[in-house]
Order: sequence, then C-alpha cells, then structure tokens
Amino acid sequence: DASGQDAGATRRPLKLLGFPAVRERTGLSRSTIWRLERRGEFPKHHRIAPNVVAWVEEDVTNWIELRTRSLAS
Repeated sequence: DASGQDAGATRRPLKLLGFPAVRERTGLSRSTIWRLERRGEFPKHHRIAPNVVAWVEEDVTNWIELRTRSLAS
C-alpha cells in the first residue's frame, strides 16, 4: 500500500528502553554497551532529553536474537 507496509501487517508501537532496561535484557555493562555501539555492533541510542538516552526496544530485541542465533550455530 502507499504507506509501504503490508496491508495485513500490524505494526507494534515503538517502545523506548532506558539504560537499566537495556542492561537487564542484554546482561552487558554500561561501558560494553557504549563500546559496542561505537563500533557499530550494537543499536544506536537516541537522545530523548538533554541528559536522557534510550534505545528502540525492537532494535535491542533484534540484536539479542541475532546474537543468540549465532551462538547456537
């Protein structure tokens, strides 16, 4: 359709995750998350307020799924 989405596809609303939620889901430390992000190996954060960053939940979930698939191979 004109929106670029499949007519039958339902899009979940975007959810932003703060650092504590990202740390909990990934098990990674703050410095490891920042290091991986700088290398392009982790989803980019978004600045949502002057002193607040967050990640898109779907991006983090996809990253986890990719990592766990590669571990299982």
